Amino acid sequence: MGGELKVLENIIDAQWFSISKAIKMMSLLDTKAPLVIRDMTKQLLYYPEII
Repeated sequence: MGGELKVLENIIDAQWFSISKAIKMMSLLDTKAPLVIRDMTKQLLYYPEII
């Protein structure tokens, strides 16, 4: 939770997000990640003991 964000050379913008905002942003139409990545991330963040 927090800390210094390491940004790769060719990345223009990087930010920390709350879990709920990150999940919401992963659901946007212009997000190129498959929805299964969103669902897996949601599972890991909300229920890390059940993988």
